[in-house]
Amino acid sequence: LALVGCANAPLNESEKAAVNNIAVVTFFGDEMPMTQLGATVFQNEKTDINVSQWKLRQTFRDAMMNETKKNGKVYIEVNFDRKRVAEALKVGNTTKNRLLNQQENEMNDYLLKTAAAGGAQYLWIIRPSPHPYYPEQTGYGLFCRAPVGSPGEWHSYLSFHAALWDTTKEIKIYQGGINPEMMKTLSGKVCRESSKSKPARFAELFKADMIKMLQRSAVLLNQWSGMSPKVQN
Repeated sequence: LALVGCANAPLNESEKAAVNNIAVVTFFGDEMPMTQLGATVFQNEKTDINVSQWKLRQTFRDAMMNETKKNGKVYIEVNFDRKRVAEALKVGNTTKNRLLNQQENEMNDYLLKTAAAGGAQYLWIIRPSPHPYYPEQTGYGLFCRAPVGSPGEWHSYLSFHAALWDTTKEIKIYQGGINPEMMKTLSGKVCRESSKSKPARFAELFKADMIKMLQRSAVLLNQWSGMSPKVQN
């Protein structure tokens, strides 16, 4: 498990004291990409695995809820329209909308107003983020690269942006994120091993690691933001 911290300045004590009644919404999808890159484009393969039964969104949300409560804060469960969120993820994953931020701004307006109406004064918005080597914007995935002379190694990874918003003032008070350099788990399995079983069955081998990474990410985001005290090594 590889971990490195990267975020903007954490909240100070007075800012932290003001934050309460916190909700969380994630844009993680139900399809997880399983991507294999070979020495040429003709050896590249990509399969989308339905991981809805893994309950990854719930895993991350529960971990954020636990951290919120550990910090002496109130967690607010807000019922967002998941179909609308899923559509925003699909439509927003285009060059035009990413450049103009049109889809994101419209969705933020809906999320902040819905959260405020549900009693949440603050809202964590978790969005998949792009990465030059991991182009699929789903928040998580499986990846293996086998250049010439190397068997490669499968690993699971996370890649997302996290922002804590004040729903009343509609301002972002903290932002950070997780990328594959920060959060990935090597499997010890070379690229060709995936061909020995069906993709969904092979992906199951990574489920436990994915859950652990999401749980660990929730802990780190709270530490980096200043909401939780950092544990001294």
